[in-house]
Amino acid sequence: MKVKKLFVGLLVGGFCNYSLMAMENTNMSSYEKAPSDIHTRLFEDLDVKSVVQLRCVSTTMLGHVTQCFLSLNRHQLVVSEITDNMLGHVNIFANLTELNLGQWGLCLDLTDTGLQTLQLTNLKQLDLGGSYQITPTGLSHINLTNLNQLNISNCGGLMNGTLDYGNLTNLTSLNMCGLEVNTDDELSRLNICTNLTSLDLGGWVQITDPSLLMSLTNLKQLSLEGCSGIMDAGLSNLNLPSLIWLKVTDCWQITDGKIQELKDKNPNLEIINK
Repeated sequence: MKVKKLFVGLLVGGFCNYSLMAMENTNMSSYEKAPSDIHTRLFEDLDVKSVVQLRCVSTTMLGHVTQCFLSLNRHQLVVSEITDNMLGHVNIFANLTELNLGQWGLCLDLTDTGLQTLQLTNLKQLDLGGSYQITPTGLSHINLTNLNQLNISNCGGLMNGTLDYGNLTNLTSLNMCGLEVNTDDELSRLNICTNLTSLDLGGWVQITDPSLLMSLTNLKQLSLEGCSGIMDAGLSNLNLPSLIWLKVTDCWQITDGKIQELKDKNPNLEIINK
């Protein structure tokens, strides 16, 4: 990996010190003589920032880098500190099925404009956690119907009544922790996502009745961590037949007695409350 980064530095740094003609007669000619599998090995583990740098060197290098990545069978990509301009370059990873843009919550500069450039048709898992500038308009630019896992936690631009859950019906896992969309009405709207097996609603402080999720009969894991508006009465009618894991830490209005009652009624249900 260090050798690959050094290669990028030499290419970018060297190319910046010569005219385009000189670059293509010297550095590029040496590069072109290398076997195609060497090109692939040099590029396959590069991060997106390095890819962007290489593609900006010259039109010749743009073509080489693009062709190389189109031939790679890379399925996973984690990117931190992504910007709108960088996101368009991710499309050359054409075979991606998993894209994590929310690494360490450093998606602070990503906006709806950037999402509009994303054209990954094979994507199954998308992590946008912490992208606080993204709005439902930005999400509408993505073909969400192919996804089975989506993380939009702490995306502060997603407000009550604005999400189109009709595009999320194929999801099996949805992380909505820390969103402003946190009312009982919004809870009811989630019932259209009947394929969900994992749902994180951590920090939805305004919800009071999780039994409103009555149609999510496939749900196995539910996090209500920090949902401080839920009281004992809110759990009384909770009836999710597939549920095997429930997290209610920091739900201070739920008593130990109610937790024990749930355990007695559902012996196969693991409840995390401390």
